[in-house]
Amino acid sequence: MLARAVCAPLLGSFALLGAFGGEARADSPAGGLINQTVWVDPVRDVAADARAEPLISNILYVNRCIGDCILTPGVNDARRNTSSIVQQTSTVSEFAYSDEVYNAVIDCVRDVYSPYNVEIVTEDPGPEVFHHEAILAGKPGELGLPDNVGGIAPANCEPLNNVISFSFANQLGEDVEGMCWTVAQESAHSFGLPNHVFDCLDPMTYLEGPCGRKYFRNRPIRCGEFELKPCICGGTDQNSHVELMRTFGEGTPPPPPVVTLLYPEPDAAVDDNFSIFFSAVDPRLVDHVDVYINGTKVDTMPGKDYGDRTENYDLTAPDLPDGYIDVEVQAYNEINEEAGVASATVLKGEPCQSSDDCFDFMECDGGRCAYPPAEGELGDRCEYDQFCLNGPCAQVGDDRRCSQSCNASVAGSCPEGYDCLQPGYCWGGGGGGGCGAAGPGAEDGRLPAIALPLFVGAVFLARRRRAPGTRQRARDRG
Repeated sequence: MLARAVCAPLLGSFALLGAFGGEARADSPAGGLINQTVWVDPVRDVAADARAEPLISNILYVNRCIGDCILTPGVNDARRNTSSIVQQTSTVSEFAYSDEVYNAVIDCVRDVYSPYNVEIVTEDPGPEVFHHEAILAGKPGELGLPDNVGGIAPANCEPLNNVISFSFANQLGEDVEGMCWTVAQESAHSFGLPNHVFDCLDPMTYLEGPCGRKYFRNRPIRCGEFELKPCICGGTDQNSHVELMRTFGEGTPPPPPVVTLLYPEPDAAVDDNFSIFFSAVDPRLVDHVDVYINGTKVDTMPGKDYGDRTENYDLTAPDLPDGYIDVEVQAYNEINEEAGVASATVLKGEPCQSSDDCFDFMECDGGRCAYPPAEGELGDRCEYDQFCLNGPCAQVGDDRRCSQSCNASVAGSCPEGYDCLQPGYCWGGGGGGGCGAAGPGAEDGRLPAIALPLFVGAVFLARRRRAPGTRQRARDRG
């Protein structure tokens, strides 16, 4: 089975030493890796039919070399056991450990690659089937490489077909995670990820540390081994997840985080500003957590670092009117759209009887006060924060609009047509797409630059409590 590849500009190919926690570690004061490169000609050293094939095979054969593997010099072609890394006919010794260790490594590699349409197999697909081969066996000296090399693979700025990578298992010891890390990195070098990245959470790293199983991360990470440097194919960072998704497409999404709401307990009686405690754990780590009360998001919390991953989260509930209160926690990892969820319904005071018992803009339904579903896009006119989908209801002069947080010192932190005003909200826009009409003194939807300093001090959030009998709602999209 083949997966479609996105072809980057073809640069010089090269073989990269992999990063098994200190494999290829130099005896230098800096403790760096020996970063040998073996340059190959992408036309001469890749099989002609593989270069012509518009699709990249999604089959990765992890070969333990039962009875040893014999490789010969030539183009990089897993179908014929030839490799540009091999300088003479060479024998790679059989995987030195038990079936249990090998199977554990395979399970780990499948877990790491599971989000992508990559098929991990343990039987040779044969000479007629396009496939990649990850040799998990032998020692580097069997290929004439230094003893401190843990893995090596041909690499390029575009994915390559039928490439053999090497993870020298018999040099690495019975370290399942280390072997898994090495296989993932070396194989990915041939899948269009030529760079190493400066984060020990990603398999493409050289960095060691308490980072657990390494997964391809869905965020830009700076390139470099033990210091930052430009990426080989241009730019300064690499998103491993995005690149693999472009090459192979979606596989089996991992389960969402496991969330446990510890407090409040279901049916508990609570007071004003009650505490909320919960846990959220995920092997890939939690990216962020959203907390909802009666259907309205009241907080977004960043996920915890690996060392703190089992610690509980806590926050204080905002001011709330009396009534039933549905508390819901939604936790996400970096690559899942599906959230892990935990919830509980509690009671503050007595159930509401009518909307007059609630705050401004709320309605009483089933004994609980709740805001209507948020619908305000950036730039829409608003009267209260909970109307807006992705940020506060900010105010400049007499004009209130849905905004979003920004950093005034970072160019481009607001969408085009919006300025970042202190204390850090996007303001501006104009015309179409739900981006509201011009603010005071503007004809094109943007505040005149000379007027900005006058309005900066007037930006604030519109939070109001219902006055008895008041029934107001913002629906004007300007």
